[in-house]
Amino acid sequence: MYWPHTCTSACESVYSSVYLTCSTIDVTGEMITSDTCRLTNEQYMSSLAWCWEVQCQNYSISFEDFQKAWKISLENATLTFEDALAIGRPSELIDKSTQWLNTSMLPVQSYYYPFYKTAQEFYQLEKWHAIFGVILIFIPWLLVILGFLNNIIESTQFVSRNLPVGLRIWIRKHILVPALFNEKSNVPLHLTSKIPFDYVPPRIVSIAIVIYYAINVIFCSVNYSSFPENLWWDTSADQIMTYVSNRTGVLSFVNLPILILFASRNNIFQWMTGWSYATFQFFHRHVAFICTLQAVIHSVLYTVLKLRMPGGAATYAAEAAKPYWYWGIIATTLLCLILPLSILKLRRLSYEAFIFFHYSLAIVAIAGCKFHISRRFKTEWGYNYWLYATYAVWGFDFLIRIVRVVRLIWMGISVHATIELAESETEVLKITYSASRFQTQRCVDNYYYLYFPTILPCFTSHPFTLSGWTFEDHLNLRASKEIPVNSSSENISSTSEKNSSTRVYESESSNPELIFYAKVQRGTTAQLFMRLEKNNFQPITVFSLVEGPYGSYDTTVLSKYNVVVILTGGIGRTVAQNFLNYYIQYCRMYQTKSFARLEIMNSNRNATSLAQFQRQATKLQAEFPEIMDKVSITQHDSSGGLRIDVRLFLETTIAQVKTDIPGNARVGVVSCGPDKFLDVTRKTVAELQKEMRNGVVVDYISSSFSW
Repeated sequence: MYWPHTCTSACESVYSSVYLTCSTIDVTGEMITSDTCRLTNEQYMSSLAWCWEVQCQNYSISFEDFQKAWKISLENATLTFEDALAIGRPSELIDKSTQWLNTSMLPVQSYYYPFYKTAQEFYQLEKWHAIFGVILIFIPWLLVILGFLNNIIESTQFVSRNLPVGLRIWIRKHILVPALFNEKSNVPLHLTSKIPFDYVPPRIVSIAIVIYYAINVIFCSVNYSSFPENLWWDTSADQIMTYVSNRTGVLSFVNLPILILFASRNNIFQWMTGWSYATFQFFHRHVAFICTLQAVIHSVLYTVLKLRMPGGAATYAAEAAKPYWYWGIIATTLLCLILPLSILKLRRLSYEAFIFFHYSLAIVAIAGCKFHISRRFKTEWGYNYWLYATYAVWGFDFLIRIVRVVRLIWMGISVHATIELAESETEVLKITYSASRFQTQRCVDNYYYLYFPTILPCFTSHPFTLSGWTFEDHLNLRASKEIPVNSSSENISSTSEKNSSTRVYESESSNPELIFYAKVQRGTTAQLFMRLEKNNFQPITVFSLVEGPYGSYDTTVLSKYNVVVILTGGIGRTVAQNFLNYYIQYCRMYQTKSFARLEIMNSNRNATSLAQFQRQATKLQAEFPEIMDKVSITQHDSSGGLRIDVRLFLETTIAQVKTDIPGNARVGVVSCGPDKFLDVTRKTVAELQKEMRNGVVVDYISSSFSW
């Protein structure tokens, strides 16, 4: 920008306002000077070269830089910089009254200064735009550093050793654990009683988001200046309006790669911090709002500026007809359209439609940003680099998605899924993939994306928790006997008999496999259900691809905690099944008896679901009795409307921990289920921070997957 200095650009501006002997009259009767005219006119080139020589003598610009700048600014000129200087120093002067450059001229200093000051002011503002942009792009790295430091602090127990227990309790109870509004985090906010708007981030995430809002507001508001002799704008208000518009436009571009990174499945920040995908989705949505708001401010301010110019609406109409302008309008409009089309109601109504429109509008909006810049500045101002970063982030995510799919195929995951109806009453599907060469240590992650290319729309994929997996070494240990697992006061077997009309179509397999459960919703799962229905609810096989694994389970969770409590409700039981399989795998892998104890509470209103979980737990008890002795499973039948008392269950568990483990103990609480269920669990864990006075640290580990 203005290389090698603003003094050279100011000289070019001085001579752009006068006519040359080769200037011509166009069809409208106006005098114009073409680039070819300037590149062949000796008076122009001599004047420009000597203006550079005189006005830039105090800025330590080398002769080589002058030569390079000449080749860039006057490409294909008939004279070199040296040749233009050799014509001789001009004796004539140019001022504001000069209209024709009939001979070589140097500008009067008072005439030159406003050109220089205007360019210098604009350059300084552009420099601040770039500085704030670079700082903003590194703000997410600050989040990573904080998350990484938090992990180190937790693992080294630095805080517990150095902060008073009362302060630690206050921080965890009022900042780290709770929802923003005491209870609501997973229960969404509603526009009306029937239109859920969005989820509310937990309090610590909300604080981080508010800080990011504040940083953007500050960066859009500071380091502006104006001066009365500005040649572009007559008033100070117009100058500041231009600079604010440019700043918001640049920062909107800066936020594009950030919001796409936060939305991506292969988010390097998630890998480094261990934070959940849902956490980064909160950041994604709010950064998207900031990006859109900045684009709107940019567009509105430039619209106002054009309307304030001589000619008013006619001037605006002429500018709006130019490609760079209408592509900017398209980009801003689409960004604004994406926001209301992304509310929770529409995401739930049709996930496939949401994904299609979300991606389509985003792609066209980014293309609009690209054309907005290229048609106006090409690449000379550097705005395009923010778009390059956007392309890189999005491209990296999709490349790694493909790599993950191919890798799983190479590792033996079948490209065909067996679909069965696991529960007819609640319409739960069982999706099974054979896994001939898959290794057990690969299955500790939380969820996978499943593709069904033969089901429209074929481009979508859906995240499902890995409920269970079996492998050769696992299958060889199956025992013929069954050992009963600890159950609650609810009699599962009698409940199942009472609901004998409920059908279960699950088949047993002796082959290595990955197992997923999915509740039938709209879209893909509904089409799978319809295919099963047409096949008389007999198992069907469909072409399918698996992408993963993904998730943020801490692989040290079983060594970090003395007790891990898993609370699940409804289809959330898949997390309990996933964790139970992981627990057995972990214990067998490390051959240790010092692993954590598991306390599982599974609540469900459907007796078939409870019975199914009971059967799976019983099989594991038979196969791994020594490991399962440290697992307590309680089932709760909520079919009569009697909900599980989460508070009582956790308080009872903590009381038992204090009895069984004298001294200090750590308890991790994993929760997955209905929205209200999760919020009650979070609130209870926040209140249980008081147990730190008794040596018991209680952590909340959310396993919810929210869009």
